[in-house]
Amino acid sequence: MTRVLAIIATSWLWLGVAFAQQVTNSVSTTEIRAENICVTNFNGALKNGNQLTLWNCGGPEVVRTRQLWQLASDHTIRLGVDTRYCLTNSIDSREEGNAIVLWLCDGSMKSSQTWDITTLGKVQLAQHHDWCLDGNPRLDLMPCSGSRQQKWKVDTSPPVPDGDSGGGSSGEDNNLELQVLFSLLGIAGGIVSIILYCRFLTLRKKALEAGVGPAVEEGAEAVLGVPFFPAPSVATIASRQHDPEPGHPPGGSAQLDEEAAPGEGGAAATPDARAGAASGAAAEAAHESAGNNGAAPASADEVRVEMRGSQRG
Repeated sequence: MTRVLAIIATSWLWLGVAFAQQVTNSVSTTEIRAENICVTNFNGALKNGNQLTLWNCGGPEVVRTRQLWQLASDHTIRLGVDTRYCLTNSIDSREEGNAIVLWLCDGSMKSSQTWDITTLGKVQLAQHHDWCLDGNPRLDLMPCSGSRQQKWKVDTSPPVPDGDSGGGSSGEDNNLELQVLFSLLGIAGGIVSIILYCRFLTLRKKALEAGVGPAVEEGAEAVLGVPFFPAPSVATIASRQHDPEPGHPPGGSAQLDEEAAPGEGGAAATPDARAGAASGAAAEAAHESAGNNGAAPASADEVRVEMRGSQRG
């Protein structure tokens, strides 16, 4: 039982960790680049309305972290170092030249914070596909034209096909959600199994200490603090059959003990000896009876004849 619980606990935990690792690997960051320039969080400031600019890709690590973005399953484009912030159309309207800024992600701002990336490299508003991210010369919102300034290289798989209505969750997004769910269930199941396993060991140990469980035989081993009772050997079983518990002879009774009791001199009483003793006792009783009645006492042979006659009758 203890081994079964241990296996279940280990399996659940392994499953949960495996799914968690898969989810972690599924969430990655990417650059949004055009040639050698990238969409960059200016000065790395984390605040609403911070300007997003175009800057040379790469460079020192402190600069690179400002250029990494996470493509979330809800179609938001989030800053990699702090996913609370989203790439946002500064004004909740479609006007040429609207600035693109950093803003706290808000589900009520879907029309300004959700984007689709097409196979042609366009980054367009998910709810208004005729408006695109434009980099000429600064980062802003412009009507989609297919111009060079509106073509971006983004590592996304799979991209939304050009002209797709967007705005919905893809099959991959649904798979990611299932992976998260199974990961949580696996970890939770593993924790519960471990708790039950420890509880089982504790209760069993208390029962043994209180004398409720089976007694610990000599030579018993302990497994994880709990006595383990080995199976009895063939020799042990045979010895128990020929040497039962005291006071309980095999197939016998107290009457057999009396009959098998040794006589005087240490020898076992035979049938003839028992008969002789009985006849002697009878003769003595007859002698006493005759003495009381005034008659001559009967001999031992006469007593034996009378006893045999009574037994035949």
